[in-house]
Amino acid sequence: MFDKIHPRYLIPNAITALSLVLAFASIVQASRGNFESAAWLIVWCVLLDIADGKVAGWVNARSSFGIQFDSLADLLAFCAAPAMLVYFILTVDPRYSPFFENSVALIGLHGSVGVYLLCGALRLARYNIQTEEIGFDQFRGLPTTISGAIVSTFLLAAWRWNFPGEIILASSILLTICGLLMISNLRLPRSLTANRIPLPLKLTGMAVVYGLGITHSLPTLLLLAALSYATLGFVMGRLPRERTHKASY
Repeated sequence: MFDKIHPRYLIPNAITALSLVLAFASIVQASRGNFESAAWLIVWCVLLDIADGKVAGWVNARSSFGIQFDSLADLLAFCAAPAMLVYFILTVDPRYSPFFENSVALIGLHGSVGVYLLCGALRLARYNIQTEEIGFDQFRGLPTTISGAIVSTFLLAAWRWNFPGEIILASSILLTICGLLMISNLRLPRSLTANRIPLPLKLTGMAVVYGLGITHSLPTLLLLAALSYATLGFVMGRLPRERTHKASY
């Protein structure tokens, strides 16, 4: 039924499988009104997706199967889960649902959710077929992982700081913006720091990020990290390839 799989492929694919399961759990939690738990589950999926790629590189376990499996997990974790989280928040939570009793507003919400989900799927499909063309050192369009991180941590930060309800309502607009950025032709380097930052400092930074995600702490800091990566990355992506390449040494 299955081809033989080398043991080194099991770990990264197991991480991907866990991300997929947590993404499904996020949608279930959102449907039950447990919005904060659903958002943190998406953050965990982000951390797992980063770990997945790192582990695959360390053990030399990159494969065509892994790429496709990862894309399927990403579609659920960073496209469907954030879209459904925003949808359930705005239509189920009594603080926001009255606004969408208006048919025009509800149509607009359906549109933003649909745009985000469709753009994410297109982004993943394009990535799979264009990676060899544009290279492995950069992305074209906002990665779905970062998009999912922005949406989930935006909501978590808004709740943590008790932002006005209008800010939460704007999450539907955020979906549309992230969706359009995902299918844009804007480029950003896969790594912004390359080899300039000492390894101990890199490891410390990663430990902080993973620690915050696992312990459900300081979502605002995680939001700023995601926004900084996207903003700085798009700026660096505008530089000539030669300059960006030289900067990595």
